[in-house]
Amino acid sequence: MKVLPIIDAHAFRYKTMLEGKTFALRFTWDDRATSWHLDIGLTDGTWIANGIRIVVGYPLLYRRQDSRLPRGQLWARASEGGEIAQREDLGTRVKLFFIPDDELPSKPLPADIKITIPA
Repeated sequence: MKVLPIIDAHAFRYKTMLEGKTFALRFTWDDRATSWHLDIGLTDGTWIANGIRIVVGYPLLYRRQDSRLPRGQLWARASEGGEIAQREDLGTRVKLFFIPDDELPSKPLPADIKITIPA
């Protein structure tokens, strides 16, 4: 399991290694939707997953079929409070984790199942 770093900004991006490959991650706060969104891209500038709403306890890559995505799942975990990460919550109250396939349960995860991530 890997904790993804979060920068205190309205929008930010960085590159990180997930399952041995480098991916670009772009985070943006949407004032109108009052939620954080995540885009995942390749190092060549191709964005392969766009507008993923960061919701606590929900498998963020669930039902995404692009074989170029990292093999595993992204999860947001909150220390307390609601399911939606407010502007100031991401990186403080809400942490984002990448869990490789080999650390996930063997059965596919329906969207309504929540995994407990240790604090």
